[in-house]
Amino acid sequence: MNVIFSYKRFWQLTKTEIRINKMLFIRPILGLISVMFIAYFISSTFFGITEPCGQEIGNSENMSVTFDATDVEEDTNFALFLYVMIMVIPLGIYKNLYDKDKGVRYAMMPASQLEKVLSAISICAIIMPVVLIAVYWLALSVLRFIHPYKIVLDVNEFFQWIFYAIQIQSVLFLLIFWFKENKNMKIIITFATITFLLIGGSYYVSQHLPIDFIYNFSGLLNFLADYGRIILCIIFPLIPWIVSYNKFIRTQI
Repeated sequence: MNVIFSYKRFWQLTKTEIRINKMLFIRPILGLISVMFIAYFISSTFFGITEPCGQEIGNSENMSVTFDATDVEEDTNFALFLYVMIMVIPLGIYKNLYDKDKGVRYAMMPASQLEKVLSAISICAIIMPVVLIAVYWLALSVLRFIHPYKIVLDVNEFFQWIFYAIQIQSVLFLLIFWFKENKNMKIIITFATITFLLIGGSYYVSQHLPIDFIYNFSGLLNFLADYGRIILCIIFPLIPWIVSYNKFIRTQI
């Protein structure tokens, strides 16, 4: 018997987590649907969505999808709600991870620490995003049925931002597993600090990087920007997840 990882135990734990905390999984779905329809109602009421004037066909070159068109300008802001929901999934499901009641129940589950963390990662980074994406597209279809609202969506860009949202989610996942008390305040302070450092660092580099360096190494910089971004999308989430696992092990000892 493998005491570290068993696929059967892992799958059973994941199903148990979803069944026990089903309301925590339903809330993001209802929240996404609500904000999308509220945004549609506000935009149609106060910004005057016009009557349909035709239909467009998606461009196969850039993998774009165009719903029935009106003479209103393109609007893909609905996707922002989806990205935000994906980012905050750990906060909604595992915020009370170290609470007295839930912590004891979680510790008593018949699974290894690795299986518990992998189950949490699978729920936050795979299962819930897939469900929310399906709900998002279903809601868009309903909105199109209500009114041929023009929504042009670049599929490649759409999934690129999904991966970005999961990267940010992995940092939030780490903070959820790291902090025990006053999580909300500590998470806000941490994200504010990270945002300040990133913006400040980018500004400093842009102001102090010599123009000659940018001109001479523009090809290399473009190469690093393209392929480094791909590598970052794959490697970056692994670091917070691994640190979360190590922290969780020490907490449960």
